[in-house]
Amino acid sequence: MTNLTLINAAKGGDNERNNIQTEVQHMLNIKEAATMFRMSEYAIRKGIREGMLPAAQLSGTKGQYLIEPESFRNALKELCVSNIRASLDTGNRERTNNIVNLNTKIRRIQG
Repeated sequence: MTNLTLINAAKGGDNERNNIQTEVQHMLNIKEAATMFRMSEYAIRKGIREGMLPAAQLSGTKGQYLIEPESFRNALKELCVSNIRASLDTGNRERTNNIVNLNTKIRRIQG
């Protein structure tokens, strides 16, 4: 959900506002996402800034984001897979080990 969607929905009727409130309640802020995914807040903010991790910035705020957990988890998985492939292609052993460690952390998160 983009900022524009949040702004437009806020201008809509009561049903639309209720739907948005329900969606927002299921989203995480940066701190909650850091705890849930066992990542630093810095790493999450950097990933969002670089466009690698999905988030919606709250309109009228600076640096406040909402994160939908399932799409965030999927983006992390895709990022891990692409990094592993890139690492294997270049033959960089240290980077491969770091990526495998990250992949292990993601499996722990998934339960």
